[in-house]
Amino acid sequence: MGLQLKSLRVHGFRGIDNLEVDFEPTTVLVGTNNAGKTTILKSLQLALSNSLQITDDDFHYSDAIIRNKIVIDILFISVDEEGKQIAEFEDKWATVLTVNRITIDSEGKQILAFRTVVEENLLRKSYKKKQFIIDEWGDFYNEEDDFWYSKNYDQELSFYFDEIPFFYLDANRDILDDLKNKTSFLGKILSSIIYNMIIRNHSSKDKLKQ
Repeated sequence: MGLQLKSLRVHGFRGIDNLEVDFEPTTVLVGTNNAGKTTILKSLQLALSNSLQITDDDFHYSDAIIRNKIVIDILFISVDEEGKQIAEFEDKWATVLTVNRITIDSEGKQILAFRTVVEENLLRKSYKKKQFIIDEWGDFYNEEDDFWYSKNYDQELSFYFDEIPFFYLDANRDILDDLKNKTSFLGKILSSIIYNMIIRNHSSKDKLKQ
C-alpha cells in the first residue's frame, strides 16, 4: 500500500488561471511548447517544497485578467498494490502525516488535502506563502460556492508540508549540477554510497581456472 497524488488544482499561476488535473499511478504530461507542462510541475514544486522563488511574473495575467494571488490545492489518497484507492492510510503514513491533517472524503475514505496560497507582502515588498488543511475536497465548480478557489480554509499549517518532498530536475543541465553538489538531493544520495573496490591480478593460472 502506498500514497498517490490524485488531484491538483491551480489558480493564478503563470499561464494557468484555473485548472484541475487528475493523476493516475503513472502519469505522462504531453503537449506542445507553452502548453503548460512546466507550469504544472512548478506548481507541484511550489506546494511541496521551498525551493521555488516567486516573482511578479509568476502571477497570472492576460488582457482581461490580472491575478494577485496564487492558489494550489493538492489531494493525496491511499492506494493498494494495484493502485486502487483504499479506505485508510497505513499506520506508517498516518504517523508521518499525523492524524490531525488526515480528513475524510464524501465516501468515508481517508484523504490528505492541503492548500498553498501565495500573496504579496506589501510591508516587506516580498511574497508570503501559507498552507492550509483542506477539510473537505469539494467540486471544481458549483453554483452555490462558485469555483473551488473561492472557498477559504481556516486551519493553517504551522510549518510547511515537507513529508512528501518533490524534486524538480530540468533536463541534463540540472542533473549534472545536482551530481556535483553534495548538498543536493542526488548529491546526498551519491555521497552516502559506500563503494567496495576489489583488485584482482589475473595470472595465466587464474585464466586457466576460469
